[in-house]
Amino acid sequence: MRNLKFAYHQIIAARPDLFDWVEAKGHAGVWLLDLQEANNFWMNPKGLQLLGYEHITLAIWEQHIAKADWPHLKEMFHAPYFESSSKNIKLQKADGHSLQLDCAMQLVMNGNGAPDVLLGAMTCFKYDDSCNLAMHKAIEDALRAAHEKLSKLAALVPGVVYQFQLFEDGRTCFPYASPGIQQIYAVSPEEVSQDATIVFERLHPDDRERVTADIYKSAADLSIFHCEYRVILPGKSPEWRLSNARPERMSDGSTLWYGIITDITDSVNHLQRIESLLQVEEEQNKRLRNFTHIVSHNLRSHTANMMGIFSLVELEAQALLEHELIHMVKIAAENLNETLAHLNQVLDINLRAKEKYSRIDLTATVRAAMSSVALLAKNAGVKLTFDTRESVFLEAVPAYMDSIVLNMLTNAIKFRSEDRPSYVKIRLEKVAAEIRLSFEDNGLGIDLARHGAKLFGMYKTFHGHKDSKGLGLFITKNHIEAMGGSISVESVVNKGTSFIIKFPI
Repeated sequence: MRNLKFAYHQIIAARPDLFDWVEAKGHAGVWLLDLQEANNFWMNPKGLQLLGYEHITLAIWEQHIAKADWPHLKEMFHAPYFESSSKNIKLQKADGHSLQLDCAMQLVMNGNGAPDVLLGAMTCFKYDDSCNLAMHKAIEDALRAAHEKLSKLAALVPGVVYQFQLFEDGRTCFPYASPGIQQIYAVSPEEVSQDATIVFERLHPDDRERVTADIYKSAADLSIFHCEYRVILPGKSPEWRLSNARPERMSDGSTLWYGIITDITDSVNHLQRIESLLQVEEEQNKRLRNFTHIVSHNLRSHTANMMGIFSLVELEAQALLEHELIHMVKIAAENLNETLAHLNQVLDINLRAKEKYSRIDLTATVRAAMSSVALLAKNAGVKLTFDTRESVFLEAVPAYMDSIVLNMLTNAIKFRSEDRPSYVKIRLEKVAAEIRLSFEDNGLGIDLARHGAKLFGMYKTFHGHKDSKGLGLFITKNHIEAMGGSISVESVVNKGTSFIIKFPI
C-alpha cells in the first residue's frame, strides 16, 4: 500500500494549480483517496483535528457521514470521467457534534493518463464553535508566519522599516515599526504605536519645523517623503537620519507612509571632513598663488635690476667684470634669472589650468608642430611620419597641446642615435572611450630600470646632452595631467622610446 501522504506532497509540488486550489478550498482539511486501492485513504492533520480523530480510514469516515449523503459521495469517488466536483455533506465528529462541510474534489491522473487518486478539500459550510476555532487558528497561524517573515526581513535592513500615520486632526503614530527604531529614535515599537509625539521630541530643534513641513507637504500632494535631519537621543551628541517613504491616502482621510529610516551620521561626518579638507586645500592654493606672484613678479624684478646693473657695468666699466668675484656674481645672477624663468614657467601651469577649454583639432595641431620642426628634423636626418585615419577633436587648452606635441618632437630629434637613420612615428587614434597620441623613435633610449622613477622629475637629465635642462618632460607631464590625461613610456637603451599620451573622451 503506497504512502498517500507522500503522494499528496508530490502532487501539490508538481501541480501549482492544485496547490492554489487546495489553498483556496482546503482551510478545513484535505484528503486523498487511492482509486487503485479503494481502502487506502489519507487525511491531513488539520482535517483530523477538526473532526477529532488521531487516525481515520475510509470505513470510519463512511460511518460518520449522514446516510443520505454517503451514496452520492461514493458514486463520485468511483466516477472515472469527472474532473472536479463538489458536494455538501453532513458529518458527525468524534465528540458527537455534527458538522456540515463543502467537500470539493479533483481527479488526478497518473503518468499514463489514467485516473490515479481523488484529491479532496474541505470547507466549513455551516459553522460551529469547533469549526470557527479551527478557522481562527488557521488564520492566526498564517498571520504569525507572515509576521515572522516580515520581522526576519526587517531585521536585515539597516535602520527601521516603518508605517507612519498622520490623521486629519494632527495626531501621529507608527502602526508598525521594526525593532531598529530603538537605534534610530531610542524608543520601542510599542511606545510609538499609538502616539508619535516622543519621536518629534527627539528631532533637533533647528530641524523640527522643516521636517514637519515636509511631512505635511508629502501628505498634501502624496509625493515621496525624502528628508535628511538631525536627532538628539538621550545621552548622545546630535546624529543624522535619512527618511524615505511613500504615502497613501486611507479611507478615513488619514495618510499612511511606508518607509525606511537609516542612520547617516558617519556619511555626513565624512562629507564634512572632506569639505573641511577642501577648504584647507583652497587656502593652500591661495598661498601658492601668492607665492607664484612673488616668484613671477617681485623676485624677477629684483633679478632684472641686477641684470640691468651688469649691463651698465659692461658699457661703462668693462674692467670691473674682469675681476674674478664680480664675474662670479654676474654668473650667479644669470643662473638665478634662468631658474626663476623656469619656476615661473612651471607655476604658470597651475595658474592656467583653469583656462577655458576649447575644441581643438588634434590632427591639425600635430601637423602644425611637424611643420615647425621640419627644418630641424631635416638637418638632423630624422624622418617624421604621421599615422591617423580621421580628424580627432578634443576639449583642451590649445597652448598646452601645442607645447606637448612640440616637446615630444624636439626631444625625439635631440636624442636621436648617430649610428642609424633616425625616425619619429606619430600615431593618433580613438580607442574605446579615450584618445591616444603616441610618439615612437629609434633614438638613444632610456634605462627605465635606473631612471624610470624620476623620468618626469624637474631638472632630471639622462644623456648628458649640453642643451638638456630637465624641464621638457616635467612640464609636458604637468600639462597632460592638468587636462585630465596621462602619459606612459616604453623604452630600451640604444633601441628607442615610445611615449603614449591618453585623454578621456
